[in-house]
Amino acid sequence: MSNVRWSIVVPEETDRALRSYLARRGTKKGDISRFVEEVVQARLFEFLPWSRRISAAGSMGWPRCAGNGSGKTRWAARSLSFATAGGPR
Repeated sequence: MSNVRWSIVVPEETDRALRSYLARRGTKKGDISRFVEEVVQARLFEFLPWSRRISAAGSMGWPRCAGNGSGKTRWAARSLSFATAGGPR
């Protein structure tokens, strides 16, 4: 998969908060891009009807098994359970 370059504008406060968060985690080159990519994928995932989320998770390269310890999978499972219960996402 090839990458495309984005140019985004965020408030200075958001920039500082994200850089501080990543610094606490031991920032490496490309961490902001990876963070943005994960957040965009998660947000797009929220827009899908719950019945399509399982197949979409697989196409995004996310593990399908909720028991494997993956944060994305736990998030997806939580999101599915809230969606089916009518609760917040």
